[in-house]
This record gives sequence, C-alpha cells and structure tokens, in this order.
Amino acid sequence: MQQSASVSASPEVLHARWWPQGWWKIVDMRIGIVPIPVYVILVTLLVGFTYTGDIKGEISIMVAVLVIGGFTCAEIGKRTPVLRNIGAAAIFATFVPSALAYYKLLPPQIEKSVIEFTKYT
Repeated sequence: MQQSASVSASPEVLHARWWPQGWWKIVDMRIGIVPIPVYVILVTLLVGFTYTGDIKGEISIMVAVLVIGGFTCAEIGKRTPVLRNIGAAAIFATFVPSALAYYKLLPPQIEKSVIEFTKYT
C-alpha cells in the first residue's frame, strides 16, 4: 500500500507564480481603456478629494472625473443584456451623467467643477 503525501507549495513558489502573471492578469482587465488598478486609484483619489472639498477645475482632476464617469457608464451599458446590442455603451456614457446631474445625484463639488471646466475650456 502506497501512501500519498499531499505536497503543498511553499509561499515562495506561490509568490513567484502570482507576481508577474497574476499581476498582469489584473492589469489586463479594464473598465473602458483604464486598467483596474489605475481605476481603483482614481476612484479612491476622487472620493478623497470630494470628501475634503478639494475638487478643482484643473485639467488633471477633470480628466480623471470624466474618465471615471464616462467609462463607468459605458461599461454598465456594455454589460446590459438586451440594450448592449443597440449601442447602450454610447447611450449610457452620453445620457446617464446628464441625468445624474439633472436629478442632483452627483456631489455638488463635482458638478460645479465639471460645469466650470466645460465652460472655460
């Protein structure tokens, strides 16, 4: 009778397997054209800036706001079962942010900054 011993991988082997391949799998997942790690960092920064009231009309912050808002809405539209076949990604990216502003569902700091940015550029 032969005994089989379960061989567990050492932490170094697991780390070596995860580090380059696992990280690049995460980086290859995207929301729009933005990789997931960059998206998470941008969302965290925007939430922090909104919470502290530091959202200004600077180009770098406004690009981040527009990227997060537009690509999030487009991704939702792209994954909506029936509507995705008739161009829901473009429809959602265009009209959902406007509806959020109209119904006052966006934080006032972000709304004010986006209005100023689009007015003066």
